[in-house]
Amino acid sequence: MENKLVKVGIERCLDYKHEQLKSTVIKTLNYFGGLEKLVNQGDKVLLKVNLLSPKEPEQAVTTHPQLVKVICELVKELGANPIVGDSSGGMTSKGSRTNRAFQISGIQQAAEEAGAEIVNFDEAGSVEMTSQVQGNTYQFYVAQPVIEADVIINLPKLKTHGLTYFTGAVKNMYGVLPGNQKRDLHRKYPDTDEFSRLLSVLYDTVKPDLTIMDGIWSMEGNGPSAGTRKDLGLILASKDGVALDEVACNIIGFRPLQVKTTRMAQALEFGTADLGQISLPDNISKYRVDNFQLPDTRFVEMVPSWLTRAVINQLRTVPQIDSNSCAHCGICQKSCPVDAIKTQRSTNGDKNLYTITPDNCIECYCCHELCPEKAVNIEFRGKLGKLINRLQFFMNFI
Repeated sequence: MENKLVKVGIERCLDYKHEQLKSTVIKTLNYFGGLEKLVNQGDKVLLKVNLLSPKEPEQAVTTHPQLVKVICELVKELGANPIVGDSSGGMTSKGSRTNRAFQISGIQQAAEEAGAEIVNFDEAGSVEMTSQVQGNTYQFYVAQPVIEADVIINLPKLKTHGLTYFTGAVKNMYGVLPGNQKRDLHRKYPDTDEFSRLLSVLYDTVKPDLTIMDGIWSMEGNGPSAGTRKDLGLILASKDGVALDEVACNIIGFRPLQVKTTRMAQALEFGTADLGQISLPDNISKYRVDNFQLPDTRFVEMVPSWLTRAVINQLRTVPQIDSNSCAHCGICQKSCPVDAIKTQRSTNGDKNLYTITPDNCIECYCCHELCPEKAVNIEFRGKLGKLINRLQFFMNFI
C-alpha cells in the first residue's frame, strides 16, 4: 500500500493588500481541506508569529502584520478565539524586547483590529515539558499559552539564518521558550548538529497543527535580521512543517536536506522531507527563484570530507562588531550565551566599545541575529573564505 502524500499548498501573492492576501491564504489552505478542518467553534487558537526583534514590516524580519490580521479574521469567522503570541530574542537593561517588537512590527495593531488577544510569552508563565529522544532527555519550559491552546498555527517568515542556514516552521517554534532560556540552550548545545536536533525535538514537543509561511517578502543573505529583503511573492502552508520547510528550501536554492533542522526532523520521523512524498499544486520548478543569496556560513558544509581538515579553519566564519555602526546598546553582550563579548570604555570615556573574543566564541551568531543596527558582520577567518566571499557570482552555482 502506497504512503499517502503530504500536501503543501503554495500560491503566488505579490503584496499584502488585504483582500488579495485573504483570498490567497484561503486558496492555499483549501489545497489540503481548509482551516475549518482544524478549527472548531470556541477553540483557543494560538498564532505563533515570528517576532524576532523590534523591526518594521518593510525590513522582512518579522511576520507581516497583514498576514497576522488575515489569519485572525479567518479564525474568528469560524467562531474561535485567536491569540497572537511570541517571545522576542535578546534582552536589554529593561528586560524583554517583546512588547516593543509587537508595537514596531505592526503586529499589535493588526491583532487589535482583528479582535485578537495579544500575549507576551515572557510575561505569561511557563510549563516544564520533557522529551525522550534516542536515549537523550530534553527539558523545556514552554510558555503557558502554548500549552493551553486548542490549536497552534505557526506563522514563520521565510528567511535565511547564519547558524541553521534557514529559519522556517521548525526554527520558528524556538520562540515558545520565554526569557533567557533561548540563550542558555545555545550554551548547552554549542554544536550546530546538536542545536539543530534540539530545535527538531522542540518542534515535535509542541508541534503546531498548521504552518503558514510568509514568503511574500522574504530575507536572503546573512539572515535572520541582517540580510536583504527579497520579494518572492509566495504564501506556503501545510499541516507538516517539516515538509513545508523542505519545499521552501528547495525553492530558494538549497540542496535536498541541506538544512540540518529539516534533516534531523526527517531522521527522527517528526515530519516528511522527501520531495517524492510531498504533493504540490504544481511542479516545484514553477516556484523556484534564481540568484537567491544563501548565507555565507553554509560554505563549511560544502567542503568534501577529505578536504575538511585542511581547509576548515579557512572557511569558518566568525562575528565581528563594526564599531562605526554600533549603537552601544549592549544587546549583543547580554545575548551571548558564553560571555565572549567584552567591553572597554572609549578613549574619551563617553561610551562602551564591544569586542568579541574569538577563542571564546561558539559561533552561534546570536549577536548577529539580535543586533538592532546590523553592526555585527559575519566574516571568514581565513584568506580562502574571504576570497570566495568576494567572488559573489560563484555563490550562484553552488
